[in-house]
Amino acid sequence: MSREKFFAGIALLLLLAGCAPKTGATPIPTVSPPPTATVTPIPPTGTPTSIPTATITPTQTAFAPFNAEINTEDVNLRTGPGYFFSVLRVLRLGDMVAVLGQAPDKEWFRVRTADNAEGWVFHWLLQSDIDLQEAPVIEPRDALLILARVRDSNGIPIEGIGFNIARTLNQAKTVMNPVLTNTDGDLYSYMPLGDSGTWVVAFSGSLSCVSNVWTDTSCKSYKPGYQGIVEPASLSITLPSSDVLEFTWK
Repeated sequence: MSREKFFAGIALLLLLAGCAPKTGATPIPTVSPPPTATVTPIPPTGTPTSIPTATITPTQTAFAPFNAEINTEDVNLRTGPGYFFSVLRVLRLGDMVAVLGQAPDKEWFRVRTADNAEGWVFHWLLQSDIDLQEAPVIEPRDALLILARVRDSNGIPIEGIGFNIARTLNQAKTVMNPVLTNTDGDLYSYMPLGDSGTWVVAFSGSLSCVSNVWTDTSCKSYKPGYQGIVEPASLSITLPSSDVLEFTWK
C-alpha cells in the first residue's frame, strides 16, 4: 500500500468518528428572546428656543465709471483738483474719458483717459449723458485743504458764492484759484502737499445763477433782505491749517 493511500484511509476514519452521535450528551437548552422594554419618553424641561432667521443686508452696487466727453479745446488734466496742481497732459475737444469720482467741492472730477492716465478735470469742461453728480465723492490724497463756509444771518447755507484763493509770490505775480460754495454753503480749495505760507480767501463778487440768493431763475434780483454783501470781504489763513473760515452773506 502506498503512503498516500494509508494516510487517506486514516483521515476517512477520523472523519466518520467525528460525525457519529455522542451518547449521553447534554441537550442544548432553548433560549427565549428577552421581553421588549417599554420606553417612557422624558418630557422637555423647558420651552425650546427657536433659531432666529438672519437678516441679510443687501450689498450696495459698486460704482461703474461712465463716459464723458471733453467739450472744449486744450483742457488740462491735472494731478489734483485745483489750478495750483501741475498739468499731466492736455486733452482735446471730443476726447472721451471715464469718470471715476468727484472731489468734495463737487467741481473737480477724477477721470481716466483711453490710455489709462488718471487726473482731475474741472466739471464745466465735461459733458455726459449721465449726471456727473452720480459719481462718488473721492477725498483727494497728497493735498492740503482750505475750507470755508458761507451762511446768511439765519444760518442758511448759501450756494454759488464766488471766491478767489490767492497768494502773492512777488510784487508782480499773483497765483489765484477761483472757487464757488457748494450746495452746503461750503468752499473747498485744495493745494499741493508741499505748499505753505499765507493765503487770502476773498469774495470775488461773482454769483452763480443756481445760487439760492436769487428770487427766481432770471438771476436779476436778490431775495428780500439780501444786499449782495459778504462779510468779511476776505480772510487770511496760513498753511497747513485745519481752521474753517466763516463768512456771512447779507
